[in-house]
Amino acid sequence: MSCTRFGQVLASRRSTGYRLAMQPANRVGVLFSVLAMMSAQALAGDAGRGEAIFRSTCASCHVKPTRLKTPLSQIREKLASRAIPAHQLVHLSEQDCEDLLAHIAAKR
Repeated sequence: MSCTRFGQVLASRRSTGYRLAMQPANRVGVLFSVLAMMSAQALAGDAGRGEAIFRSTCASCHVKPTRLKTPLSQIREKLASRAIPAHQLVHLSEQDCEDLLAHIAAKR
C-alpha cells in the first residue's frame, strides 16, 4: 500500500470513529489479559499475612518455618492430602496457602 493510500485509509477510519482497540475481538483479548494479571496479583503471596497464618495455624507444631524440611513445592500437597491428623483441622483458602508459602520462602 502506498503512503498516500495508507493516509487515505487512516483518515477515513478516523472520520468514522474506527478504532482497532475497540473491536469486539480485541476487547475480549484485553479483558482476558487484565483478568490474568489481576488473578496473578491476587494469588501472589503476602509474607506478612502468611506470618500471621503460620503463627495461628502452624506454629503450635512446627515452631519456626525454618525448621520445616518439606520443599515448598510439596507443602500445599501435604496440607491438601490431610494425611497428618493435625492438618485435617486446617482449612486454608487458595490465597491463604499462597501467603503461607510466601512467608515460609522468606524465612528459608
